[in-house]
Amino acid sequence: MSSHSGARGLSSRGRQALDRFFAPQPQQAMVVARVGLGLMIFFSNLTKFPYVQQLFGPNGLGGYATMQRLPGTDPGRPFESAFQFLHYIPSEELVWLLYLTLLVASFSFTVGAWTRVSGLVVLLLHVLFHARNYSAYLGWGVMLKPYLFFVVMSSAGRYGSVDAWRRGAKSVSIRLEDWMGPAWPVRLLQIQLCTMYAVAGWSRLDDPVWLSGDIVLYAMDGRTFGRFDVDWFPLASPLRILGYVAFVLEPLAPFLLWVRGIGKWWALALISMHVTIELVTDVGWWQWMMIPLLTVFLPPDWLCALLRAPARWRTAAGVGRGHIKPSSR
Repeated sequence: MSSHSGARGLSSRGRQALDRFFAPQPQQAMVVARVGLGLMIFFSNLTKFPYVQQLFGPNGLGGYATMQRLPGTDPGRPFESAFQFLHYIPSEELVWLLYLTLLVASFSFTVGAWTRVSGLVVLLLHVLFHARNYSAYLGWGVMLKPYLFFVVMSSAGRYGSVDAWRRGAKSVSIRLEDWMGPAWPVRLLQIQLCTMYAVAGWSRLDDPVWLSGDIVLYAMDGRTFGRFDVDWFPLASPLRILGYVAFVLEPLAPFLLWVRGIGKWWALALISMHVTIELVTDVGWWQWMMIPLLTVFLPPDWLCALLRAPARWRTAAGVGRGHIKPSSR
């Protein structure tokens, strides 16, 4: 009898856990992710403005002109994959049009104007440009796609956005109960992040450079990724400690990010790690992608305070009264 009671109790607790997991979630983190990813996509592509035709144009490497010269290639035939669209475009004007559309759509997505549509346009164009030239988005271009999709499909455009203003919102309320939305995009984003850390972190467990703790020193001192032309070897010992910290943070992230009371601090530690990497190395836009995404593991109350900060700063500076309603918690 007691075994049946225990089984029923365990089943009941399991159902309650699933209900909590799939219950509507606060969307503050998804709004932060929308703005963060939108800005990253906008500026990462804006920096390519002087080189658009070299990177993506018909006369650039791997473009229409190159495809004509490849043996056995007929540039006039339909492309084998829709993702190869830009490989077979002979028009520089069309490449410019698609590029400028990507900039406009990413800005629109950032501010939350026609968010779902602009986000899907950004995703489609990013896929096309990434397929055209992988090296232009080296390291982060592949990983951006699922993250962006989850944010686009969330309720991030309903809050703190131009869309909210267009619907008649006269003030910005960031109370937890006012910014709720479906759980599945949030949960899938969290699972995707954990999967990425599992693959990245566990693959280093037998890497001699990581095991020696010298990875940070090599990254900072190398001519490839080091941001500063500085001799870091006199600081080898403390940098080795940082290397071991990163060595531990990522493999344990898939487990500890979910632990109540630990997850938020682990997420902060990961954010701090990515900020530090960005300050001392140049590895593209990877860190700018990870920092806003990790906020999905931070307490929504913390994000409410973060989102409320600009209004407090304006009020303190005497610019005007804030129009953000206070949190009820």
